[in-house]
Amino acid sequence: MGGRTRRMGITATVIAALSTMLAGAPAAPALTVGANVNLSARSGNQVEGAIAVDPNNRNRVYAVAMNASPAGSLIAARSGDGGATWTRGTVTGAEGLPLASADPSLSWDAYGNLFLSYINNSKTHPAEVLALSTDGGVTFKAIASLASIPDQPTVTTGPGSTPGTGSVWVSWKGSLGYMWAAGAPITGLGSVGAFLPAQAVPGTQGLSYGDIAVGPSGGVMMSMGPETGSLGGAVYTATSPGLGSPFSEAQIATTTGVGGQMPIPAQPTRAIDSESGLAYDRSPGAHHGRVYLMYTDANPAGSASTQLYLRHSDDNGATWSSPVKVNDDTGEASHFLPRLALDESTGNLAVTWYDTRSDPTNISTEFWGAFSTDGGASFGPNFKISAGTSNQAGADPPPAGYPDLDYGDYTGASFAQGALYPIWADNSNSTGDNPDGALSYFDVYSARIMGPGSEAHAPTIQVILPAANSNGWYTSTPVAAQVTATDSSAEASPIEHLSCSEGTLGAVTGLGTTSAAATLTLSRQGVGSVTCNALNTASLKGESAPVSVRIDSVAPALAPTFTPSGSPILLNAVASAAANASDPLLEQFASGVASSSCGPVLTSSAGPLTVSCTATDQAGNTTSEAVPYTVGYAVAALKPTAGKRVKNGGSVAVSFGLAGAGGVPIPAGLAAGLGCTVTVGFEGTSPICLKYKPRAQRFTARVQTPAGLLPGTRNLQVQVTVRGVVVAGATVPLKIIG
Repeated sequence: MGGRTRRMGITATVIAALSTMLAGAPAAPALTVGANVNLSARSGNQVEGAIAVDPNNRNRVYAVAMNASPAGSLIAARSGDGGATWTRGTVTGAEGLPLASADPSLSWDAYGNLFLSYINNSKTHPAEVLALSTDGGVTFKAIASLASIPDQPTVTTGPGSTPGTGSVWVSWKGSLGYMWAAGAPITGLGSVGAFLPAQAVPGTQGLSYGDIAVGPSGGVMMSMGPETGSLGGAVYTATSPGLGSPFSEAQIATTTGVGGQMPIPAQPTRAIDSESGLAYDRSPGAHHGRVYLMYTDANPAGSASTQLYLRHSDDNGATWSSPVKVNDDTGEASHFLPRLALDESTGNLAVTWYDTRSDPTNISTEFWGAFSTDGGASFGPNFKISAGTSNQAGADPPPAGYPDLDYGDYTGASFAQGALYPIWADNSNSTGDNPDGALSYFDVYSARIMGPGSEAHAPTIQVILPAANSNGWYTSTPVAAQVTATDSSAEASPIEHLSCSEGTLGAVTGLGTTSAAATLTLSRQGVGSVTCNALNTASLKGESAPVSVRIDSVAPALAPTFTPSGSPILLNAVASAAANASDPLLEQFASGVASSSCGPVLTSSAGPLTVSCTATDQAGNTTSEAVPYTVGYAVAALKPTAGKRVKNGGSVAVSFGLAGAGGVPIPAGLAAGLGCTVTVGFEGTSPICLKYKPRAQRFTARVQTPAGLLPGTRNLQVQVTVRGVVVAGATVPLKIIG
């Protein structure tokens, strides 16, 4: 398929108060008629359109129509954005499908299967073709050929006879003059079973031009009216319990003044029929299970004053209600080729049709519609859908060799989640893109009407975070937030997408319903803001209020230093430690250091000690560290001095004192108690202990030089240890001589 067209805005807004209501009728909701779109924009006549909207996503729409001149293909158009843009194309034999001739019909099921039925283009073996698309109409494949020499086949879908399954049905006018039908089970997307043998509906000889609908439990009803004549007759219905069960004998549901081939000024050649339509209410609403029958009547019979009526049955067609008039004008205008559609999300009804109320001669037409929100008890004010006025005379004569179809035999409409999409033949050229110009050959048009059940409110989004700490920060990751999207408005639409500006969104539950939820995992450090969005099938996006998230799970780093610097710190020195805390995160993500401190640095005794340093950041992360330091002594007045000459094999006298801060000698009692922790010796030899002489406040010893030392410089080492840690030491280089 190729080519795109854009729907240009909104053409009209129709409010309930714009029309005087029938006495006692309920107030009609506001509705919006979107701009008309030319779906074909081709030379020649395109008529008899069918349209389907995905029941799970009202923005996915597919349309086809008969390309009456030239024949051999169906024009097609699809939209994924609610009709804002359309991709035009054709369905031809190039897709591997049999060439088309006429009578296209569409149905989209709850699994996402899109079914297309039409009559092939064979002159010798005309047959009904059923094709399936699982990608929204991008591609199709033929799955069945159900009848030979059929007329006006109609495809529909619904529940299956077995709970949890679906079914697809096709009805047609067939051999021996009967109405026929065949059905097949559906178990999923692309999973369509074999069709059961087609069956003729008893009592339908001489009847035609009907409809077929599937009920909530898989039962099926067919309707049909007079096949010939112009003075009316009766509309019949017949039912089947479902797949594998026979149809009942057709029974009269109502009489009608419109025959099977009744010409009117607006449709003089092709004529009109009662054009009965069926719809079962499969919604969860108050009228679940009700079946509706719409038809055209004339008073007097055979006249151009045709009116549209609706009846309903709550006992599967055993009895029918009194008729309710659909069109609200009171003159003698023609209303013809109507289409009935039901919104399964609400049970609301829509009817669309050609209408001549604006032309006293009953020749020029507009396309109109009406909604019912009370189970068919009444219809709201009629509203005009077409932007222009059409006239079949402009399509005469058709291109050489092609029949004069006027507006064709039928129109189409599909209604889901408050969005109504009709399709009709239009030669007004109101969109300016009919290649044949105004009031010439027909193109097929559509528009989106947002009516009762359409979404007026975007989803409501909540982002619920766990409680932060007293500082307003999260100090551990990940942070798990709960995100909910809810459409709780009176006419809600399902949520189809949920996303957030930050973090990782887990599996979303509830998509396709009016309440969706997911867990949002947040790990990014720093101060940020999270916004979540949800889109519903009405193409309305809800956005949460921004939620501030402050995450800092990294504690400050410490790099302590001491004053005075160096090691050891001398006994009784005045000393302190600084934590020198920093936040290791990048500045833009860090909460920053709030406080830091170190405990007192004690120097009243020598040996290895620790001081505790702590830092806390603004987020509340705390780090603590026991920082080691050493308190010791200074070696004072060490003898011998550097460079003293010592004979190899001789000895050298060693003496020194120990002092604390300020050069103050350590107390004699402390020094005496050091014992053999004070040692001296040549480097590489076993040290010896020194003796303490209190009066001199010095440690003394005579150190023998090791035998065999080669001449040269050797280090004499003095060392004081406390609990295995050197707290004082000195090295004196001496010169060894031979």
